[in-house]
Amino acid sequence: EGLNMATGITKENIVTRRFVFLKSSVESLRERFSGNKDIRTTRVEALSLFIWSRFMASTNQDDKTGKIYTLIHPVNLRRQADPFIPDNMFGNIMRFSVTVPKMIINNEDDEAKPSLVKQIREGIRKIDGVYVKELQEDTRGHLEFLNKQASGFVRGEIVSF
Repeated sequence: EGLNMATGITKENIVTRRFVFLKSSVESLRERFSGNKDIRTTRVEALSLFIWSRFMASTNQDDKTGKIYTLIHPVNLRRQADPFIPDNMFGNIMRFSVTVPKMIINNEDDEAKPSLVKQIREGIRKIDGVYVKELQEDTRGHLEFLNKQASGFVRGEIVSF
């Protein structure tokens, strides 16, 4: 078996949308979702959480579907590497942080949201200099991860968001 590069590429009609948020709206979301006032929610975390909660509410998903829903955030590995990899070096040097959130359906469920922010933050922080060093020394773990994700996606068990 190998990694099927066509995984995730569908022949269905795909619709894309561009969302533009006012700075004041983003700041409002950051304040709303910051459970610990000492550590503010980032713009990416706040918008991810807002869009996730709206997606879950609009699709009426719950824990009974048997599917695993994942939040995907790209992480730039250039700044994590030792030595630092300059931005002008050719190629995409990145890795996805994968978060498996609890099923938030109710937009008013603000108590659960700081927990999801924490999950997202921890997932992104796991991709650090130590992770990059391990990846450089042994790529098999990364390839196994990709194969596992791709297999779940193909079987319809994993829905990436």
